[in-house]
Formats: sequence, C-alpha cells, structure tokens
Amino acid sequence: MRNFSPVDQADARDILAALITPRTTIYTLEVHTTRSGMGHTVALFIADGDAVRPIAWNVAAFLGLPYDQDNRGVSRDGAGMDFCSDTVGRLSAALFGDYYTLKSSRL
Repeated sequence: MRNFSPVDQADARDILAALITPRTTIYTLEVHTTRSGMGHTVALFIADGDAVRPIAWNVAAFLGLPYDQDNRGVSRDGAGMDFCSDTVGRLSAALFGDYYTLKSSRL
C-alpha cells in the first residue's frame, strides 16, 4: 500500500482535471478482494481517444486513499457496498462538488 504526499495530491488533481470533464465515464474493475471480503482493490480507467488510460494511481493520490501497487488499484476497506461506484462518486464530488457528475461503468 502507498500513501501520498501533498505534492502527489496536487499533481494528481491537475492531471485528473485535465483528463476528466463532467459526464465522463470512468470504467472500473474490482481486481482483488481479500478472503474476509473486507478489503477491495478497484482499478479505474478512462477512454482517452483510441487508448484506455489507467487512472487509479492519480485517483488514490488525489482522494488520499491507499494505492495497492501489487494489484494496481485504489484500496478500499469495508463490506456491503459497491466500492467501484463509490470511488467514482467520491472522485466526482472532489472534482466537481457533486457525487453524480461522473458516470461509472464496470468492466
């Protein structure tokens, strides 16, 4: 797991703000769940022209969430909720002030 400095957070915000506009679809994939079901790793991507671009590192840094380097995704703890949609909602709220401005689509 990796935690981020304030410089990492500011850089990640600038990168995400340049890549993401309102109503952008963020594609998600839950790439790892612990045996207990209480730990989840969510990979996030955007379509950037003809390419698919991973953005999980930037999202983790910007939101101050741990980054799982082994599984290349945002680490979330807990159970009983959709962590993919919630991560996109938290990103949306942080970037645009509204939980529902960005769209979430599972891969």
